[in-house]
Amino acid sequence: MDFDSTGGMLGCPPPEDLAAFADGKLPRAQRARIEAHLADCEMCRELITDTVLLSTQSLPGERGAESRRRVMAAAGVGLALAASFMLVARLQPGLIPFGEGHQYQELVAAVGHNRTVEGRITGGFAYAPLRPATRAGREGREENFALLAASGELQQRAVTKPTAANRHAAGVAQLVVGDYDAAVKTLEAAVAVEPAKAAYHSDLAAAYIARGQAMDSRDDFSRAQAAAARAVALDPSVDEAYFNEALALESLGQPAEAEAAYRRALARDPESPWNAEINLRLQKVHQP
Repeated sequence: MDFDSTGGMLGCPPPEDLAAFADGKLPRAQRARIEAHLADCEMCRELITDTVLLSTQSLPGERGAESRRRVMAAAGVGLALAASFMLVARLQPGLIPFGEGHQYQELVAAVGHNRTVEGRITGGFAYAPLRPATRAGREGREENFALLAASGELQQRAVTKPTAANRHAAGVAQLVVGDYDAAVKTLEAAVAVEPAKAAYHSDLAAAYIARGQAMDSRDDFSRAQAAAARAVALDPSVDEAYFNEALALESLGQPAEAEAAYRRALARDPESPWNAEINLRLQKVHQP
């Protein structure tokens, strides 16, 4: 295999550009060029994906330089830099807040109609049927480089400005890429700082539901119901919270309460694209 003078493969972006891409630091035009390259270059896709996967293999007690050295040794210095913020996000998610002044729309656009969690998330995410929760589906999220770049940009911004709003955006970014436990901890931190923000509670409910489904945890469903109910009490205009409360009640095996909650969600907006799914869920909770 041929390499250029920087250690990169000939015809491929240099490692530092791939690292900056994963870290969300490239200008839009350059990022678009790398996204186009990744669509055709399996090796570069694997380099970035392997770096993300390696970041999940750090030992729970590892921190800072020790964690980064493990990734550097396995994936190379350039891509290790791209993974560094992901290591911190997983090892100490409470320290990775995300986005006041964030470009949330880039995360929303990257998710598009590829809905990855069952709960509703605030911030303008489009309705789509839930994608089946398969191993391939998880790998698909890891190889959605536009999503990783948008998430990385939010996380990098949050590192430099750790506000409650940044923690909230961080938790949402972690949730949509499938880091449910990290998302819960980060959103709990946001709620602790600003407990009067209804959207924070509603998104925390969605994170509890996702983790509860992944871990088969009834306690998480109970937490989700309480968080969603708190969001509705704080701000009755947050439509997402009504759906999340209903979903939590359904997950708890309380069909009568779930039906009432789904009907409240259905009444929020007669034109909502979520209503078809809500009607299907109403039929389901009626089944013996």
